[in-house]
Amino acid sequence: MTSLKDRRDGVRPLTGPTPRHCDLNAMNDRIADERSILEARFNHVVKRLTDCWGDPEYFELVINDLMYDKRGDRSGWPPDAFFELQFLQQIHNAAYGPTTKHKDVWDVMTPND
Repeated sequence: MTSLKDRRDGVRPLTGPTPRHCDLNAMNDRIADERSILEARFNHVVKRLTDCWGDPEYFELVINDLMYDKRGDRSGWPPDAFFELQFLQQIHNAAYGPTTKHKDVWDVMTPND
């Protein structure tokens, strides 16, 4: 049976490029890829959603403010971010129920919106 010292002494140092599994930049890229679109590009939105998570009425106010432009000068969300907002709304509604005030987005919209 070989000892750990014998095994260590028999290992040759690596030459050439660092293996991909040891590449810190690649590891950082994988970590960044594991973040959601909102976490990666719109962290201030994540903060707003976290603050209202669990409160159906407050969440509805925040999500509607994020999803619908009331000022008229916004170009809208990138599609991947918009889909993620919709997905979070579905998760929140499934976990905490939709607010009892509004059943449909058209109930929230006013003629001035």
